[in-house]
Formats: sequence, C-alpha cells, structure tokens
Amino acid sequence: MAQRFDNVKLEKGMYHEAGRSFTQVLEKLDPSEQYRGTAMEGLDAYQRQLKRFDIRVKGAGSDLVDKFFSTSQSAVLFPEYIARAVKVGMEEANILPDITATETLIEGMDYRSITSAPEDEKQLKQVAEGAAIPQTTVRTRDSLVKLHKRGRMLVASYEAIRFQKLDLFSVTLRQIGAQIGRMHLEDAINVIVNGDGNGNPAQASAVETAGTLAYKDLLASGTASSPTSSTPCWWAPTPCPCCWPCGRCRTPPPDWTSTALAGSSPPWGPRCCAPPPCPWARSSAWTKITPWRWSRRAT
Repeated sequence: MAQRFDNVKLEKGMYHEAGRSFTQVLEKLDPSEQYRGTAMEGLDAYQRQLKRFDIRVKGAGSDLVDKFFSTSQSAVLFPEYIARAVKVGMEEANILPDITATETLIEGMDYRSITSAPEDEKQLKQVAEGAAIPQTTVRTRDSLVKLHKRGRMLVASYEAIRFQKLDLFSVTLRQIGAQIGRMHLEDAINVIVNGDGNGNPAQASAVETAGTLAYKDLLASGTASSPTSSTPCWWAPTPCPCCWPCGRCRTPPPDWTSTALAGSSPPWGPRCCAPPPCPWARSSAWTKITPWRWSRRAT
C-alpha cells in the first residue's frame, strides 16, 4: 500500500533488497505518481525524503554533512547521497555512451556475446523464383568476456567531514566518480584496440606517411569503414592538426588543446572525443568501425 513520503520508515535494510536499488525501494513505498499536479511533482522518492528532513545538498544554502545524522532515519539517506554524487561525476563529460553500441546488465562475472559473420551474410541478395533464401547465422562468440571487478573504499572520520558543506563534499565525490568513468573508458578503448578475447580488434588503417596523420588519412579511414558509419573519433591528448583542414580553422587558437575541442564537430562530420591520457591512447581512431558492446554486472 502506498504511503506518504513523510510516513515512510527508513531502515538500513532497504539497501539490501535483491534486485532493487534504494530509490526503487522508496518508489515502491512512496510512488511518484501520487504527486502529480502537486508541489512535489518532478521529485523522485529520494528527493522527497531530503525535503522531508530539510536537507539541502547543493547550492549556496547547502547544509553541513552533519545534517544527515540529526536523526537515525535521516542517516539512512547518506549512502544514497554518496552514490548519487559519484554517479554525477561519472556522467560529467562522459564519452563512453558515444563509443558503445549497447549496454547489457548481467548477473555474473563473465559474458558471452553474439555475432553474425561474415559481413556478406548481412546483405540482401536477389533470389530467383523457387530458390532458397540466403540465411544469416547468428551465433555466440567462441570465448567468454571476463568482467573485472574493481573497488575502492571511501574512508573518512566523522570529525573530518561533519562540519563540511555538502556541496563542497560533493566536489570530492564527483572527482571520484570522474576517475571511475575514466577507468571504464580505458576498458572500452582496450577492447577497441585489442578486442575482447574473440580475435576481434578494430581494423587498423595505414597512413600515407609513416608517423604523420593527415586529414586525407582520416577521410580514407572513414570511407574504408563503409557501410558502418564512422561517428565519434578519438585521439591522444595532443593537438591534432588534421582537425583544422579548412582555411579559417587551419591555425587553432593559441590556448587550444585537444580537450578544449572535445564535443566539437569537425568539417568531415563525426564528433571528436578527446579522452584523458590512458595506456591505450593512439594518435587517432574511429570508434564505431566496430561497435563495442558495454557490459557490466547488475548492482
């Protein structure tokens, strides 16, 4: 039976319900649908609990961390606050969705994908009357894709953080989230460059002049990827002169860096992504020649 947000009893066990997040447990007890047309419309169940205990987590009037621990019930909200702040950091300037074809949540430590090969099996061919219709065979990959577990414990004494403003503490949490996002990106680029264990690295394109990446090399690489469209591209974190082929763009601004161009649209069309330095950095590469499937454990 649905309850009002100010009548919900908060308990630590709400974080341990199988298959549900803390917010989903709250939504089950206090559905957002019952607040349509009210001042609470637009808030999810967790945000309504923050309002219930008058906790402001951002802005000039943000409260101290100590506000979460004013009651035993409001203290239950603190882990979710941390999780949300870290997630914001992961999603800020995140280019991972731009280089993945789909995201799959799985229960387990490894994953077996599917494929259809060779490429000509996807083509529609003319079929004579009474002739057999060509088939496209979809099969599982030969090798399992292992998912690596990573973790880091956040340790802080109550004395160290209790008098800190929540908006300031959120900055630290967002920085942690940004680092997690970079680690996910490194995993993605590793799969693009080296494959996922099934002998499927992205195809490498030769450049006309060794050690030099010219604009025409990018055009040739994009053409070679047909019929797959080449959308975002990425390069190592150094200025890429091939991104300035036209007259007014040939000389970049004095303070230009690759990260300053992240998200821009160069003349040939694909959006450019300039990830932070990582072990798998290359001078330049198309990221959707071979779409990459992003898999992670369901939590």
